[in-house]
Amino acid sequence: MNFLQIVSIPQAIELLLGINGEVWSARERVRAADSVGRIAASDHLAASALPPFSRSTVDGFAVQSSDTFGASEQAPTLLRLCGAVQMGCEAKTDVAAGGAALIPTGGMLPEGADAVVMKEYCEQLAQDWVSVGRAVSPRENTVLCGEDAAAGEVILARGARIGARTAAVLAACGLEETTVQIRPRIALISTGDELVEPGSALAPGCIYDCNSTALEALCAEQDLQVCSVQRTGDSLPDLKEALLRAADSEMVLISGGSSAGAKDYTVRALEEIPDGDVLAHGLAAKPGKPTIVGRLGRVPVIGLPGHPAAAMMVFSEVAAAYWRRRRQSADTRRRLTVRLSEDVHASPGRQVMLLARLFPRENALWAEPVHSKSSHIRTMQQADGYLCIPPEQEGLRQGQLSEMILF
Repeated sequence: MNFLQIVSIPQAIELLLGINGEVWSARERVRAADSVGRIAASDHLAASALPPFSRSTVDGFAVQSSDTFGASEQAPTLLRLCGAVQMGCEAKTDVAAGGAALIPTGGMLPEGADAVVMKEYCEQLAQDWVSVGRAVSPRENTVLCGEDAAAGEVILARGARIGARTAAVLAACGLEETTVQIRPRIALISTGDELVEPGSALAPGCIYDCNSTALEALCAEQDLQVCSVQRTGDSLPDLKEALLRAADSEMVLISGGSSAGAKDYTVRALEEIPDGDVLAHGLAAKPGKPTIVGRLGRVPVIGLPGHPAAAMMVFSEVAAAYWRRRRQSADTRRRLTVRLSEDVHASPGRQVMLLARLFPRENALWAEPVHSKSSHIRTMQQADGYLCIPPEQEGLRQGQLSEMILF
């Protein structure tokens, strides 16, 4: 495969799916509290109605709303106290016309009552009478059985990412456990004679390997499990050995060694390993041009650029998108419509990912491009996200409305 026989980002994703595009079906059961960040493996139905009974949302008196019409502080309505609702117990008292029952917040609404008057607007009098100084409408200060969710209703769809709020809903609907997808196992390989593990002494001419950390963190954000991290020098035998050790994973990510230098061995290593192959060498993207798409049998391999910012961008646009397709999960990246602070020229024929930071101006959100050399690392930290300029577009104009994908 000749270097720079490039493919577009959508074509790269389709090539990966051609290697293994089976729907990811591995699943496990976990506690709802442990499911945050995981991907739902099936539709989850409410085991019971939410709430399971009609209840009061305030401390007060359960009444028939029609008995309060016209009531005010100046002309209160007198209702007969017919009982009290105990918290955590079934309501034993029926509220007939002209009656009222004392009820706490969360208490079961008695039979016959259709509203609750807040305690602040009532006064309990002698001889079991209640003075009501405010009118209420039907269902006021109440939530009805099944109003939040009906029994059997889908409260979590397959492929959805579970957050803390969803975990709370699952528990409220009676689901102690959640069926989630088992995290796909990702193998990471960082290449380069100059790489040193963070925490070690740094010799002259060497740099710390930050790509392994960046990719491991990105995998965690996508609910992918890093099963191994290997570092190799610029050696063809070492890289081939690392690839063979990684072949039992669901995807291999290699950072560095994807260009056309004398010590860039990723293409040769894939071509020389049995069942290995290079499907594309070159991505119509900026950054990310030297990206490699390959395989080890049915295991997809992505050779990422060595520059950290480029490696992270290609991961987000290619690897993460591939797994969303296989897992049938939604793209939950946050997006904003912004105005660009300056003219930006693009590269025709390549999708440009333009790093930018947000700032407010004139009651609108603006995006300011973060300009730097491709090898700079802190640009990813300084940016709030990026704009995608499609291959057929020559650039963006100052003030133009554009969509920004937030980190």
